[in-house]
Amino acid sequence: MILRAPGHRRFTILVAEDDPRAREALDSSLRDDGHCVIVASTGRQAIDMAPGGELDLVLLDVGTDETDGLATLRALRALGHLAPVILLTAEATLQGAREAMGLGAWDYIAKPVELGFVMSVIQEALECTPAPGRAALCVP
Repeated sequence: MILRAPGHRRFTILVAEDDPRAREALDSSLRDDGHCVIVASTGRQAIDMAPGGELDLVLLDVGTDETDGLATLRALRALGHLAPVILLTAEATLQGAREAMGLGAWDYIAKPVELGFVMSVIQEALECTPAPGRAALCVP
């Protein structure tokens, strides 16, 4: 699946996932599609690694560490990041979904989930929330 906008613009995507296999699958799939991927294994790392306002999309695992996905989302918004955020969780709850959406999350997805489905949600978010004129942080 190619996640490219018209004109084949590359996207900068932050992936915060504590499961090494899931993190590698997301990283590999997104890089294979030509995107710049910033990878973190914890919410704290994601916050520390997030470049100022230069993200096109954030994919967060809700249960990464003491800085869970919802806290990470709050921190990224407080830092001025406006990119769409997709939350993944193994412990989906209605309260968690409501809080995520209240914080402006694009989607809240219960695990286990197929990689193809996550990639389609990512594509939808990227197509629907363009950031014109913003270049990817990585170069080929």
